[in-house]
This record gives sequence, C-alpha cells and structure tokens, in this order.
Amino acid sequence: MTGPQIKARYGCSYQTIWRWMNNPEMGFPQPLKINNRNRFDLDEIEAFERRQKTAAVAA
Repeated sequence: MTGPQIKARYGCSYQTIWRWMNNPEMGFPQPLKINNRNRFDLDEIEAFERRQKTAAVAA
C-alpha cells in the first residue's frame, strides 16, 4: 500500500502516519522502500489493525 492509501484508509494526515511509524509502542508497520518510495505490506497493516482491535476490547 502507498502512503496515500494508508492516509485514506485511516482518514489521517501524513504527519500522523509518521508519528505512528516512529512510536515503537504503537507497533505500526515500518514501510519497505521501493524505488525510494514507502510501501506498506497489506498483511502487516491488517495484523496491526487486529492488534489494535484486541487492545481496545481488552481495555
């Protein structure tokens, strides 16, 4: 997934995505660099979403 796709998926800004990527406690997947552009693995994004949902239910 591209940065714009991530932005649209979560309805957030690029700054928010950057903060998530740089916050180890958040556990947001790190992007792969392909042709000097960030790409996110869909499986890792979906695993992140499952972890967030599980944490929300447990809270």
